[in-house]
Order: sequence, then C-alpha cells, then structure tokens
Amino acid sequence: MGRQLHSILANLARIHGPLMSLRFGNQITIIASSPDAAREVLKTYDRDLSGRYIGNAVPLINPKLNFAFGASPECSDYWRGLRVICKTDLFSAKVLESQNHIREKKVSELVGFLGSKEGEVVNLGDTVYVTFTNILSNAIFSVDFFDFVGKGIGKELRKLIVEIVELGMIPDLSDFYPILTGLDFQGIQKKRDKIVKNFITIWDDIIKERRKQERGQRDFLDALIKEGFTNDQISQLILDLLIAGTDSSSMLNSPTNHVTDSSHTKLAKQTQVEICISDQSNKENILHRPTQIESLDALLAEELSVMRKKMERLRLDKERMKKMLRERDLMLEMKMKEVEERGEIQKSLEIEFDRLYRLKQLQSQSVVTHSLFKF
Repeated sequence: MGRQLHSILANLARIHGPLMSLRFGNQITIIASSPDAAREVLKTYDRDLSGRYIGNAVPLINPKLNFAFGASPECSDYWRGLRVICKTDLFSAKVLESQNHIREKKVSELVGFLGSKEGEVVNLGDTVYVTFTNILSNAIFSVDFFDFVGKGIGKELRKLIVEIVELGMIPDLSDFYPILTGLDFQGIQKKRDKIVKNFITIWDDIIKERRKQERGQRDFLDALIKEGFTNDQISQLILDLLIAGTDSSSMLNSPTNHVTDSSHTKLAKQTQVEICISDQSNKENILHRPTQIESLDALLAEELSVMRKKMERLRLDKERMKKMLRERDLMLEMKMKEVEERGEIQKSLEIEFDRLYRLKQLQSQSVVTHSLFKF
C-alpha cells in the first residue's frame, strides 16, 4: 500500500466511510478514521474489539504465554490482573505521591547537568530521555539505567528498543499467511528472538537477586514478586512498559527544540534569567520555585499558542489547496463536456452531410432514369 499508509487509508475513508475492514492475506483489520468511529471502537464496543493479533515481530519472552501487555488475543483474567496490579502498584495516586522525591531528584540532576554545560551545545532530546528512563527504572527496579555521559545499561536498552521498534514496522508475510510461519523467509523471528534475549540479560540478574532478598515492598518489581509472577511473566511486562514508556519520550524532541529555538522572544530570555541554572551555589530545588515555574508555564503556553497558529495556517492552506483542486477539476469537467458536445455536433453534421449527399445521388439517378424513359 506504500509508505504513506495513513494518507492512503484517509483517502479510502473518503470513499468508503469512516469505518472500514481491510483484509491483508487472511487477517481482517478494522480501520476507524473519524472521532465518532474511534469512540465506538475504543469505548462503546471496546470489549468486542479489544483482542489484538500478536504479530511475529512482537517481542515475546516466552511464546507459550501468547501474550503481550499491548497485544492480547482476548480480555482474559490474566490481562485484567495485570491491569489491576499496574493501576494499584505503579500508576495509583498513592504510589506516584510516594515516588515524588525520586522525580524531584531526577529533575534536579537534569538541571544540574544543563548548568554544568553552560555555553556548550547539548542534545536536549537525549538528556530528557535519560531523565525519563531513570524515573521509570527507579519506579520498577529502584536503580538508574543511565547517566548523562552515556554510561550504564540504558545505552544498550535504548539500542534494543530502537531495533525492536524498527523490526515491528517491517511487514511480515507470515502474519498475513500463517502457513509460512515456520519458514521465516524474512528472518524477522530470528532477529526478534536475539533482541529479546539481549533484553532479558539487562535485568535478569536484578530479578534473581531480588528473589533472594527478604524485604518489604519498595518498588514495582517487589509487588510482582509478591504476587507470585514468574520470571518470564515479569520480564514480559517490564519489557512492554519500558518500550512504551521510553519510546514515547521521543515525542518531546519536537516541542523542546521549538522552545529552545524561541530564545529570541522576550519571555524566553526573561525565563532564562530567572531560572539561573548556572548558579551552582543555589541548592534550592527548582520544583519548589513558583516564580520560575510560572514563567516556564507562560513560555510553554506562548510556544503552544505559536504552534496552534502554525497548525491553523497549515489547515487553511490545505483547505485553499483543496478548493483550488476542486475548481480545477470542475473546469476540466466543463471542458470535457464542451469537447463531448462539440464531438456530438460534429458527428451530427457528418450524419446530416452524408444524408444530403445520398439524397443528392438519388435525385441524380432519378433524373437520369426519367430522361431515359422520356427518350
């Protein structure tokens, strides 16, 4: 279908409607292309449509589980249990509040690192990625995966996440024709198994060491062990959470770069002066400085407003382009009709000319015949 799959599906939706079913091989895929259709799929009929096919590129620790947190064949009790434990021991307000000091510490480390790089070029996307990954790894394992100079197991983790995401974007023939599954023509399953094996080595020792310890529940790993999860089940869930959590942080690259490019604005300069991250003597936590936070909020609000205006201009340009294309199509249609009408007129004239020519020939023959009889 091409690389621009979203554009192709959007064009098909204009013809066939906002809810379509496409068959890829023997796999039927439901496509919702409007807010109302998406609401029906994700809210009204979520139980009926919640089963997701597990492709061969999905990283499964143990194929016998036939389960990934983001791709479950059905709403089983096991899947519901995972949702409950994640909600209770990872995402609940109580747990998030108890881990607030960790987030404050990691943000302080981020600010301190940026302050130490005064006058130097810093890759803000990578720096934010390190902070987010460490916040998530502390919530699960109570350890840092990264440091700001690129050391730590997080470097290998990020490499593996990029590899598994890229692998998942490759269409696998065996997903569409299951009879080919055992053949693995494209080598996708072999690559997947190798990546999964490397994933496990990152935290396998941590899980084994934690099982030997006798301590109360301090993080998410403790909760999973307490609930009796096996190593494969724990590894599968952690793998899904890390891929989803760390990969999504890349979405911050565009807005953060846009903010840094707006340093010429008066508000941005004022905020830079107020935050004063280069002042190493000031040990006050930035999260407790309301003036700076308000200025930062104002800066982000300004940048979001600029981005909304740009998006609105793009939308208007798109509408104008559509209007021009409609006018062009209408003009072409009118010209085609005009050409067709001219062709019909020419055809009618040719028929009339042929009729008159035949009539003239008949008249000439009649005159000759009459003359012969008269003679």
